[in-house]
Amino acid sequence: MVLMLLAFGAAHSVNAVEKKFMDRKRGIEQANQLGRALEVHMPDWFEATGDSYFKHVNRTTIELSVAEARGSDAELSVRAAAKKSEAVTIADRLVAGTGWIPSPLRIAPAEAEQELGAESDEQFPQAAE
Repeated sequence: MVLMLLAFGAAHSVNAVEKKFMDRKRGIEQANQLGRALEVHMPDWFEATGDSYFKHVNRTTIELSVAEARGSDAELSVRAAAKKSEAVTIADRLVAGTGWIPSPLRIAPAEAEQELGAESDEQFPQAAE
């Protein structure tokens, strides 16, 4: 029961939603730190399928996703589909069982965040003397 309460509290206090035209670097960084600390392996919790992902993105994103998961030859299969619904079905079949997840669901390694942290420190210019 206590763990459920803690999970509820964390879910309402961590906001890592990426929104256009909004700087969410700190929220995403905090969510990544939390995910690494808890050793979350996102493919255990989410699988990219036609219903969960591919129906909700455009054809270009479907093609790029399949290319990332299975290679450029698989991407050609999706590109050859006449309709988006066919592309979704092909992508669903090709990506199944690969463990591929969309980039917003991936937990960034600590090294990547250290590089971003150095850039964010420079966002405030120093005053001229």
